[in-house]
Amino acid sequence: MNGYIIKATYLTGPHKGSFYFLQKGGYVASNPDDQWSDDCYKTENICKSICRKMEANNKIEHDLETKRRIYQAQKGQTVTKFAIYELMKYEPYFVKTVHPSNVF
Repeated sequence: MNGYIIKATYLTGPHKGSFYFLQKGGYVASNPDDQWSDDCYKTENICKSICRKMEANNKIEHDLETKRRIYQAQKGQTVTKFAIYELMKYEPYFVKTVHPSNVF
């Protein structure tokens, strides 16, 4: 049985280069290579589609925050050192062991 989850990698900020894994539904996976079938995407194409949508939303949030921070700095307001919405790269990750979820 095949399955895919999402690998999320930080492209900017203090965590640049570090990554984590997301199961179906947006939950963080503790062991990416051992998942239940209900927590995985069935095909790589479905997972890629979700990744593209997440990257587009992340880019919008990051750009809006950047503009807001520039505006705050121009007005003399205090701006924090790091952004909340760092740029992220989302890509499918093949799960090595997928257990069927219909086992009782």
